[in-house]
Amino acid sequence: MGLFFRILTVVSFMLILTVPAVAQEELHCATPSELSAWTEEYLSKRSAFPKNNNLLYVPLSVFIVGTDAGEGYISVQSVLNALCVLNQDFAPGNIQFYIQGDIRYINRSAYYEHSSLSVGFNMQNEFRPINTIGFFIVSNPAGAAGYATGIGGNSVVVRKSEMSIGNRTLAHEIGHVLGLYHTFFGWEGTTYDRNNTTPIRVSNRLVELVDGSNCQAAGDGFCDTSPDYLSERWDCNNEGSSTIELRDPQGASFRSDGTNIMSYASDRCVNRFSNEQLQAMRAHLQGPKFTFLNRAQPAPDINTLTSFPIFPGSGETVDVNAVYIEWEPIPGASDYILEVSRLGSFPGALTEVYHTKTASITVSNLQENRTYHWRVRAYNRNSFCASPSPTRTFRTAVMTSVNDLDRKIALNVFPNPVGSDQPLTIQVNAASSADLVVRLQDISGRLIRSENYRVAPGASTLQFNPGSVAAGLYLLNFTSDEGSTVRRIVIR
Repeated sequence: MGLFFRILTVVSFMLILTVPAVAQEELHCATPSELSAWTEEYLSKRSAFPKNNNLLYVPLSVFIVGTDAGEGYISVQSVLNALCVLNQDFAPGNIQFYIQGDIRYINRSAYYEHSSLSVGFNMQNEFRPINTIGFFIVSNPAGAAGYATGIGGNSVVVRKSEMSIGNRTLAHEIGHVLGLYHTFFGWEGTTYDRNNTTPIRVSNRLVELVDGSNCQAAGDGFCDTSPDYLSERWDCNNEGSSTIELRDPQGASFRSDGTNIMSYASDRCVNRFSNEQLQAMRAHLQGPKFTFLNRAQPAPDINTLTSFPIFPGSGETVDVNAVYIEWEPIPGASDYILEVSRLGSFPGALTEVYHTKTASITVSNLQENRTYHWRVRAYNRNSFCASPSPTRTFRTAVMTSVNDLDRKIALNVFPNPVGSDQPLTIQVNAASSADLVVRLQDISGRLIRSENYRVAPGASTLQFNPGSVAAGLYLLNFTSDEGSTVRRIVIR
């Protein structure tokens, strides 16, 4: 039912993310910390740069990297979750990201696990199209949590274990791509020591003072980001600040702000960019990256819509050789992710994942005499936050294909739409006599009415009265020894 690809998830997503908490906290950003000519010019002449609030619509080329054997891919669902959070983080700056084209896959072990930035730079040079920001998800990005290919660079590389919900590594690295320094800029590679007098300069960068008198020339150059000297991963207190007090070169005490995405605070702390940071990223997009912008129109918003399963009905037995699965199409959706799980945990072990651009699919790689759980999720190039559908179950067996009924018995149902309490006419043309069960179900699978018919060979006409039901979309399920099929009807 349309072009699709299949990904077999053989390990639980939670197992993929099973990295000891301490080790995960020690991962750093490996973006080169050198000065950016554009950022320095912006900080010295910021009033000369554009000030507006029009939507800046920015393309991402998304690459999921695996091994030479095509193993180790992160799930598309995890990518959608990360992009959902990314757009939420950038929404206050009226910056939104979209997927340029389809999500692509790279099977290259040397890129999947690479130990040097130069390998990652080669990867982005080989694959990233022009006028887009490259977004590569790998297993090991040079021992770091992630990195950008420089302050103002064109790509980000993120460790797949850093793609969990609530993690801001992607937003942090995109911040670098759009010209931002760390909030502790200058302290990279230097450990703050409260027992020593804080120097005026670190790595030839002015150290920011608590009183804000040098905020435009010190640290990250922004006055609405408070001083920060912590270049190692750190946790925050309940107020979102560092648990330790720091002292500036004048001896003033303060605590670092852990809410800023460009800090090194732990994931549970960071959640925002400052207004000046957002304005700087807007200026960068309208300057060095102006050719990236608004090259496509935003697709319709589907983030609040959930698709509902149609077929198989919950608990229905289907032919293992050709499992036809259908769900309610979502207006504006361009893609669907279907998960079919043996265990019923999403995401989880023993889960088959299918990607399709239509609201139905036929799969044939399942095991017989098994109960499967399934759900579907819709998205388009810029709407990533839609919830998955409710979960349904079906059981597989070796039997005549569910679609064989259409070949054995021709069915025509009318009128459609039909009025409430108005009978439906079902025209039947059967090759041989058959017992036919007709069930009316709502889209959640709830049985409303069922009728049994004996169909003679040749043409015949049946009457089926739905009864007094609410207006909406319904399913008319036909079942016989030859298989089963479904027709959708609308009741007005």
